[in-house]
Amino acid sequence: MIKCQYCTPEWLEETARIYRSNSSLEGKLKKITARVCFRVKGDPGWGIEKDIIFGTFIEAGKLTKIGFFNEENAKHDAEYLLAATPQEWKKILRKKTSF
Repeated sequence: MIKCQYCTPEWLEETARIYRSNSSLEGKLKKITARVCFRVKGDPGWGIEKDIIFGTFIEAGKLTKIGFFNEENAKHDAEYLLAATPQEWKKILRKKTSF
């Protein structure tokens, strides 16, 4: 696994690569079809000058799209738009709290 900075193009590419290379993930999520975008609220202290929105679309467990979205496309294309501060996302990703 390559170490990448969160919310960068490299991080999204590595996330997609890891998901697609692990067939058990697709199998575990085969009953899931969802289009979800995630907003990381801007926080200059974290080096995030403005909100970042990225999304993952899964159809029957298969990753069909992962990438950055602008506000309009996220609201139009995604079923859900989840938002939190960088601090909260860090806690969620490290399983110290739930969304």
